[in-house]
Amino acid sequence: QNNISYNDSRGVTRGIHAEPWDKFISVARGSVFGAWVDLREGSATFGKVFTTVLDPSKAIYVPRGVGNSFQALEDGTAYTYLV
Repeated sequence: QNNISYNDSRGVTRGIHAEPWDKFISVARGSVFGAWVDLREGSATFGKVFTTVLDPSKAIYVPRGVGNSFQALEDGTAYTYLV
């Protein structure tokens, strides 16, 4: 399933959320500041946080159980994710 989150204004923020499926995240237009936290109990990286800026030149794989969040850095940002 391909989903798109269109963010008209920079500064739009989606808080940390985790679903029971894997995601492949990319940005079709604009850029986002992304933050991920490992919420999987028993994982060697449980509680660790990773941040990066995503733009159309970079994508990221997020496994199920890892919390996902982002903030649009540009007006008209299109954030896409495959699940």
